[in-house]
Amino acid sequence: QRRSKPGAALTAVILISTGMAHMRAAMPADTLLNEVTVTAAAPRKLIQKSSDGTLLINARYLSDRVTFMGSADPVAILRTLPAVSTANELQAAVNVRGSGSGSSYFAADGMRIINPMHLLGLYSTYNPGYFSQYAFRAARIPASLPNFTGGYFGASTSMEPDTVVSGQICAGLIESHAAVRVPLGERVSISAAVRQTYLNQVFPNLLRFDNSSLRYEFTDANFGIIWKATDFDMLRLSAMAGQDNLKAVAEHSGAKDGSFGWKNFGGALTWHHRNIITEASISHFSNMFKLTEGGRDIDLPSLETQASFSTTVPWRSFTFGADVNYRYCPGQYNRSIEVAPCHENFKRAVEWNVDGAYRLTTANGFNFNAELRLALYHCGGYNKVIPLPRIDISYSFAGGCQVFASYSRLVNFDILIEETTAGLPADFHVNASSEVPYESTHSFDIGLSGRIPGIGATFAIDGYYRILQGITEYRGSVLSYVNRGYNPFNDIISGHGYSMGLSVCAMRQWGKMRGSVSYNLGRTRALYNAIGPDWSPTAHDRPHDLCASLSWLPIRGLSLSANYTYATGIPYTQALYGYMIGENLICLYGPHNGARLPDYKRLDISANYTLSGRGRTKHRFNISLYNALANRNVLFYHLSYSTDQGLRRKESVMKSIIPSLSYTFEF
Repeated sequence: QRRSKPGAALTAVILISTGMAHMRAAMPADTLLNEVTVTAAAPRKLIQKSSDGTLLINARYLSDRVTFMGSADPVAILRTLPAVSTANELQAAVNVRGSGSGSSYFAADGMRIINPMHLLGLYSTYNPGYFSQYAFRAARIPASLPNFTGGYFGASTSMEPDTVVSGQICAGLIESHAAVRVPLGERVSISAAVRQTYLNQVFPNLLRFDNSSLRYEFTDANFGIIWKATDFDMLRLSAMAGQDNLKAVAEHSGAKDGSFGWKNFGGALTWHHRNIITEASISHFSNMFKLTEGGRDIDLPSLETQASFSTTVPWRSFTFGADVNYRYCPGQYNRSIEVAPCHENFKRAVEWNVDGAYRLTTANGFNFNAELRLALYHCGGYNKVIPLPRIDISYSFAGGCQVFASYSRLVNFDILIEETTAGLPADFHVNASSEVPYESTHSFDIGLSGRIPGIGATFAIDGYYRILQGITEYRGSVLSYVNRGYNPFNDIISGHGYSMGLSVCAMRQWGKMRGSVSYNLGRTRALYNAIGPDWSPTAHDRPHDLCASLSWLPIRGLSLSANYTYATGIPYTQALYGYMIGENLICLYGPHNGARLPDYKRLDISANYTLSGRGRTKHRFNISLYNALANRNVLFYHLSYSTDQGLRRKESVMKSIIPSLSYTFEF
């Protein structure tokens, strides 16, 4: 039923048997009730937590939160969760509980998204008008998911053919996107979407670095076909493509000049036969990093291609599965100085995985899951067989409350070498090998979730401790690239460590006043043998991370929202001083990750007005201000030399207020 207030109809049907003797005695035969329908308004929820710990994000309600630069991007919602670290401006990274971006797994309709973010981190590759639901896991990882050591984020569309034409068109100052779903008969439907930004046309001087201006744009495209072959067979063909281009334009001699970007595309075929799920997919990602620095050219191409096949078969209380993955990662080299790529033996890798799970659920709310995933890995002469057990115990009580405890051993053979902490295209992937170890994590998690009486809010408290092995960091510099003997593996250091913390989240998703508060108290430390016996913070360590959102619905159709973010500054290795040798600047650095950027602060505000049109159509108008208080957030520090001023420490700062307007038409 349609409701004047935001909500979904909750219908309960109570069937009363006409054969009940006491009813026949109490009432005449012609007045017996055969069916009673009870309707009530239920709140529209953007985020729901399932009993197994999965956070489900409903794409229909993305605009209920502060709209990020005019677009209800799902990763902007993901970054407000306590398990996900706050990202600085121009940082194309998603870090879960102290792990690097390459440690997490991102997917869309069965295909892997090797890099989910667009350059500079302003938007993700997930078109908000195309997908219907998103799922996120930071703990309690089932054995049926692919190998990773961070978190899981997956987007999905429906597996049922559409019955009516529907879609969304959104036009904004910074980006526009559109999506449409069209039925072709009763058993087939197609869908398509496109997304485009034109940031430099609207704000040509927004992005600057020293004396260079940055020109940036990206494009996304999605396509899908759903076919209901039989009553027991559903097939979905999905495809996506994305491209980023950024150019640094030097304003005078001596400034940096270059071209950067990446391409991301993939395809997947999903087959549901009764309860059996089979998927085949391919994903490809390539980087472009060209820079002129100090009169020297840097050209660092890299790519990764992955092909996967998996199947999952449930049987009573058991679930069995298997998957195989082939990856091609040629590594990185500076093409401008014609040094041949190295490590030929480690370009290709194959993973075989088998998994099984047993689930027991009792009537009194007790749940027990015992799972095992067995990973077999081959890369050149490097071979590994690793058992990955999972145990999850939970107890539900008091109408919606749950307590849980879990242990998972996780592994990752696809290693992202982060030469930058901002996710720039200099970063590249390599296969785990005898030179770069695989990542391994022992994850211990406990938690409590439920409802807060009286105010209609929910809460979740999660404690975690992770034993980290195979931590990899890069400690080279720009000068490393221009060395004729440049080999990125010479600047890779590996170690072990731990990550621990407490995540707290409270959320109210109904009524005129809605909001959420997410806070993570965390600590991530590593010990690198190449550095010495001292423990140091990892590159993604943030002790304090707070995000608070508030929305007010004063009248029907109007919502006013604000989002405030505070986070401890990220670690970096400080250049203590430098000196010139010829035309080269040589720096002496302090302890690894021994300094921190200033604390990060940002307030975003937005207003949405939704007007219902004819039939199912809606018109939504949005105005937003990003960094409304113009907080001066430091992106990074660097040393600069000039003949008149000598050596100076300079900082790159983001302090602009970015306004945005958008109009969305839904049908």
